Amino acid sequence: MRNEDQARKNYLPWLALTRLEGLGLSLREMARQSGLTLRRVRTALASPAYQEFRDAKLQMRVSAMDRLFAEDNEQMAVRLRELVPAALNVLERGLADSNLNVAVRAAVEVLDRDQRFNRTATVSVEHRVPQAEIERARELARQLKAHTMQESDRAIEVEVSQDAPLLPS
Repeated sequence: MRNEDQARKNYLPWLALTRLEGLGLSLREMARQSGLTLRRVRTALASPAYQEFRDAKLQMRVSAMDRLFAEDNEQMAVRLRELVPAALNVLERGLADSNLNVAVRAAVEVLDRDQRFNRTATVSVEHRVPQAEIERARELARQLKAHTMQESDRAIEVEVSQDAPLLPS
C-alpha cells in the first residue's frame, strides 16, 4: 500500500521533473519551474523508482507506476482529470501557433471533444419509383440489348479541308 500511496503522490511531480530534466535544466531551475523544493528534486532524481519512471517515459514504455494505476479504474479517472488542465493549455498554445498545421490539429482535437460538434448525422433517402416506370426501363434495356447496330447507326465520317473555316463567319 505504501508504494501505491507514493505513486499517487509523486506521479504528476515526476512527470514534470522528467520533462524538465529532458530540457537539461539545472536542479534549481527544475525546482523553481516544478514548484518543488530543491531537496525534493534531488531526492526524486536519486530515487530508483523515479529513474525507472523517467526511463520508461523516455523510452515510451509502461512504467511500474503506470501498471500500478492501470489496475485501479477510479484512480485512472482521477489522473485523467488532473491532466485535463495541462492538455487544455497545450491545445491553447497549439491554437495560437504560427504554424497553421499545428493550429488546425489543435482545433480539430478541441472540436472532436465538444459534444456540440461531435455529432454524426444519419441521413437516409428513399427513392420511390412507380412500378410502371421500372417495367418501362427494363423493356428499354431489353430492346437496347437485342438491337444490332445497323449501317445507319454508325458514325458519319467527316473530312476537314485545310481551306475550310472552322467556325461559320
